[in-house]
Amino acid sequence: MRKILLVLCLFAAIAVSAKEEPIQLFPRTFGYFSKGDKETRTITYDHGYGQYGWKNRKGVELSDYNYIILEIEPTDSRVEVHVLYDGDDKGTCVGKIEGGKTKAVCEFDGMRKVAAIYMVKSKPGLAKIVRFVLIDQVD
Repeated sequence: MRKILLVLCLFAAIAVSAKEEPIQLFPRTFGYFSKGDKETRTITYDHGYGQYGWKNRKGVELSDYNYIILEIEPTDSRVEVHVLYDGDDKGTCVGKIEGGKTKAVCEFDGMRKVAAIYMVKSKPGLAKIVRFVLIDQVD
């Protein structure tokens, strides 16, 4: 009986695990005043408010996702997460990490067609990416 209970708990834990998809940052397909290094997962911003990110060229459906999680190594200035929805002239800031902090959990509207997901750094400098993913639910 105890083994059956353990197996049921294991299946329940698997069933509720979050669906997660990495956002492909390297090479950059959206943005300006920035460049990235795939090996070190580092983005160099040449100007404040430069953009670096992913353009949804293939029209990938993102309705399964509700959140974007960005984790970085601490940096000297704010890093923002923006989503450009199809038909909009400019991106919407959905979350930010203040200088010295490391994580943002950003809610976005996956039901709308997403044209691009990108990061903006408020000052020139480096941002080292630890994790940048789409996820359906947060704990």
